[in-house]
Amino acid sequence: MKQRLVYVLHDIEIGGAEVALLSAVPALRDKYDLMVVVLGKVNHELIKDFTPAEKTVFHVFDYPLYQFPLKIPSLVRYIKRFGPDIVISSLWKGSLIGAVVKKKAPGVRFYPFVHNTKFFHRLDRYCTDLAIGRADAIFVDAVSTANFVKTRLASAVDVRVISFLTRSTPESNLRLGTGREPGKGGVRFLFLGRIYKVKNLPLAIEFIHALQQRGINAVLDVYGRKGDDFARSLETVKSLCLEDRVTFKGEVNFRERFQLFKNYDFLVQLSDFEGMAMSVAEAMQNGLVPVVTPVGEIPNYAQGGTSAIFVDIADDESKEKAVDGVIEAVLETARYRQLSENAFRAFISKKCYADSLLDSLAG
Repeated sequence: MKQRLVYVLHDIEIGGAEVALLSAVPALRDKYDLMVVVLGKVNHELIKDFTPAEKTVFHVFDYPLYQFPLKIPSLVRYIKRFGPDIVISSLWKGSLIGAVVKKKAPGVRFYPFVHNTKFFHRLDRYCTDLAIGRADAIFVDAVSTANFVKTRLASAVDVRVISFLTRSTPESNLRLGTGREPGKGGVRFLFLGRIYKVKNLPLAIEFIHALQQRGINAVLDVYGRKGDDFARSLETVKSLCLEDRVTFKGEVNFRERFQLFKNYDFLVQLSDFEGMAMSVAEAMQNGLVPVVTPVGEIPNYAQGGTSAIFVDIADDESKEKAVDGVIEAVLETARYRQLSENAFRAFISKKCYADSLLDSLAG
């Protein structure tokens, strides 16, 4: 008889935690009697390719935030009626529900998932700390997140790093296999992520402008959901007269994004902070050279000047050196190929999320 597993998270939308779960649903359902409790909305476009049986694992509770505290008792009862052996929670509302279930049913194995190295608000801090305090083990998506969690532990709870790669690395470097050389026909940059202030997309647009000023025919395609920095990003494009250089492509299905990588030379992401930075890791798996800030987990899998071009966004000299680094890679094919191959090799033989999670649950 299969053990019963409940996985609690906020929404089914395009984001690291959500996409990782979706990549693992078939494997989790094969191994466990699975229930996914969604404390928000489901983007049905993201689950359209699931089988009818796989779609039945999603149980949706889309309450306005102001109603959420009042709904906690009924949500906990709903989960308890399922009779879970294991509860995994993700993000702050999931952490709160998981922690309450653990208190009501101490025999349940409880694994809160922590994804970031900072808290976004007081509720996030409170709920995450509550879950950490009741956890049987804590799952994290990166070594940097593990170190952050350990500073908050009052006991020797096991902290387990789960791979957030949603696919295995290809057998060969697909980017170099295209035969495309940056500089011939233009240099193509990709931004892939939500357009929020923390991602600093306007700085990436300014980076494209700096390349243009240096005679490099650079273009940037932006894929991602409109967020709180979309208007400022548009204004930056207009103020720098880059309407023909920067294109907003909208959201892309999490499966279809893997088809994008072969069309680009560099990924640019100049974030203030990150956790695992999935778009960076996936771009590297496919041989793109990342132009990134060395924040969060990024310095643990990328090396500036070897497999990536690092940018200190607070330092004008660093930004200028990054522009020089891109120009060198564009003008010297051997240099670009070296960076691309090193980026690709960073994730060879690394487990994907589904396998890593199943191993940790069994351990």
